[in-house]
Amino acid sequence: MNFPAAEALLPLIKPWVNIQSDVLVEGEPTHLLAIVTEVYDAMSQQSTIGRYHESGIWLEVNEMHLVGDRIGASPIFRLATAGVQWDFILSEEVVEAIRANGLTLDEVVVE
Repeated sequence: MNFPAAEALLPLIKPWVNIQSDVLVEGEPTHLLAIVTEVYDAMSQQSTIGRYHESGIWLEVNEMHLVGDRIGASPIFRLATAGVQWDFILSEEVVEAIRANGLTLDEVVVE
């Protein structure tokens, strides 16, 4: 994420991410990495809609459903489910902070 995004979001997510601050873009320190460390097995296999392979891998998720009591305290987390484990989920609190600070997801997420 860029520095303005980090300033806005780190107070909310810092306890649940691993910060790497020595990221250079074109030789200049303009970004930092906030690697999401919380993983919850919270995806409802029964009610999520998409294409599922019998091996346990979701090939496509059209509509994801989560199980509320499996979600911990972190406002940003990843899922343990094969096929979507690299996607992350943002709480409304984080989404509101993005909007309130005039940020876009492109500024917050650099892939």
